Amino acid sequence: MPRVFSFSQNELRFLLKEIHSHEIHQELLKALDDDHVVAKKKYPTGTYAIELSDEMAADLLDELSELLTEIGLDENDEPNSTGLLIESLIDKTNK
Repeated sequence: MPRVFSFSQNELRFLLKEIHSHEIHQELLKALDDDHVVAKKKYPTGTYAIELSDEMAADLLDELSELLTEIGLDENDEPNSTGLLIESLIDKTNK
């Protein structure tokens, strides 16, 4: 059953740059091409709804976890600014 995730435009752009799964990439592009989510049919929320299957969500989590270890940690193994973004994306995807 597909799950719907909510990402900001900055988060979407980061995912498009860093995620290599073609299937996930296509879903992200589709969401970016669509209008962003609006509240009460007129107020932009600044977020985009992404629909992913359970398998794609698991693949996204795997890629994000790899990214965290590759580019998201400083020399003391603490999250850097990119790591904090990745951790936030992991939290959103893992709900």
